[in-house]
Amino acid sequence: ALGRKSISGGEPTDNIAAYQAYLEARFWWNKRSKEGFARAIVLFDEAIDIDSGYALAYSGKAEAYVMMAIHLARPAEYIETARKAAGKAVELDGSLAQAYAALGWISFVYDYEFDEAERLFKKAIELDPGYATAYNWYGVMLSMLGRDEEASDLMTRAHQLDPASMIIGRDRACVLSWAGRFDDAKTQLEKVLAMDPAFLPALAHLGRIYTAEGRYDEAYETFEKLRAIDGNYFNLDVMLGHLYAKSGRIEESRRILADLISRSDSQEGKAFEIGIIYSSLGEADSALVWFNRAVDNREFSVLLMDVNVMTDNLRKDPRYPALKGRIGL
Repeated sequence: ALGRKSISGGEPTDNIAAYQAYLEARFWWNKRSKEGFARAIVLFDEAIDIDSGYALAYSGKAEAYVMMAIHLARPAEYIETARKAAGKAVELDGSLAQAYAALGWISFVYDYEFDEAERLFKKAIELDPGYATAYNWYGVMLSMLGRDEEASDLMTRAHQLDPASMIIGRDRACVLSWAGRFDDAKTQLEKVLAMDPAFLPALAHLGRIYTAEGRYDEAYETFEKLRAIDGNYFNLDVMLGHLYAKSGRIEESRRILADLISRSDSQEGKAFEIGIIYSSLGEADSALVWFNRAVDNREFSVLLMDVNVMTDNLRKDPRYPALKGRIGL
């Protein structure tokens, strides 16, 4: 049998084609790019078509849709697809850690049920103490909730379990930077980029840290590297718009702002990003309008309000606690 817990968790499949489709899907999922997610979803569905009882393929599909959902302005449809796929995985195999981790992430990023998310992450770890992604997602959540020491321990464990995972390495750097440890975060990102200089999530976060530190030339250089690899990368526009505002290139920041507003009715036109640029430009009233709209949309980025290096101005606003309270942070 293929796909045993020692390899990838969950119940095995005897169908080599389903197993191969599943493994290829995991490869694309771990790229954390639009192309990667789209390709992963096709392959997870292919594995399900070949073996309709393959629980891991359903949990993988759930994880892929969850990751897609956090990059969309109105993620409800993707989240519900993820929830159904994870539920099917649990129905097929009630001991599948991956499915509970996916349900935990849904509870966190969309339902704003933090206690339930924590319960589900703990259940995933109990079922499979070797599943690195459960530690990773649990650690990221605790970091966003301000539980830095616990988050650091979980991210260290995730990295120990899967030291070759570039996304876990990048997320570990995020947690370090959210705790204000910029130098440690950059060291971690350098290790990730040594494995793959074109790993987009690592380049993006490095550019954000350089911007926060006022190292604008290095931020521009980093974002230009990212743009050369994938000009449509998630959040590239807002990262540049924020950088332009911080570095005094106001007209360029406003051009990006106008473009984002023109796309605000689309699935990818996120209100939170528009709020960040307004806030970076010192226009707090307009920023709060868009930040509140982002909460209405259940955009993932609102959960980063306390830690995002691009929301410093927002946290200084006297209306910030009320905004934060809307999602229970």
